[in-house]
Amino acid sequence: MMDVYKNIMILGGSEMKICTILLIALHIKMLYVPTYSYADIAQPTDIREGQIVCIPIYLDQQDIDIIGIDITIHYSSLFLVFSKISLRGGFLEREYSLTIGNQITDEISLGIYATGGIRKGTGSIAKLYFICKGNHNDQGNISIKKFLVNDLYAKGGLVWKNFCSTQLDFAVKKCTLADVINGLQILIGFQSITNWVDMNGNEWPGIDDVLQLIIQSAITNSESLYDKQKDY
Repeated sequence: MMDVYKNIMILGGSEMKICTILLIALHIKMLYVPTYSYADIAQPTDIREGQIVCIPIYLDQQDIDIIGIDITIHYSSLFLVFSKISLRGGFLEREYSLTIGNQITDEISLGIYATGGIRKGTGSIAKLYFICKGNHNDQGNISIKKFLVNDLYAKGGLVWKNFCSTQLDFAVKKCTLADVINGLQILIGFQSITNWVDMNGNEWPGIDDVLQLIIQSAITNSESLYDKQKDY
């Protein structure tokens, strides 16, 4: 990082100001620790047909050495298909290993255990990925049925938007042209990021989300046209 600062110092006035601002923004992002509003059950929220739904598991365990974590997740398989779970990006990524139990209908059991060191702290420990295969107006939820750290009840939950809860309720909606326009407006700064539809589950707005919205919207429109033709 010091080499970066040295290179900035040889730049001219306006260029130096721009680079300095970018570095300040980078440091803020690196130091930022997200906080969430806790709720027993978060307010129902809409997801789109074909969307990859990314659900971080959040742990708030500042005062205890984390040796092992045991979690059981329940989900509505009528409209969600479990894709994968990953420790990547979480604060236990390097020193801990992940094990996944035998999957049964609507349920995932997993363990996260120390293998290269012991940590304590607060933040995301893993991310669940589901694919929304439901139809318009289908409803369901994802919930934590067991959340233990060192065989003791853990504080935390599932994260969606700015909420952390033990249960997240969802309703499936069709992708529309309005979603596409909204996605483009977010990319150019005309809309708040809170309205963004994360179609690819990468937790950051991108042109790939808009492209997926266009594809899914076209599929929706073609299905609607086919249904109308059948009615004649």
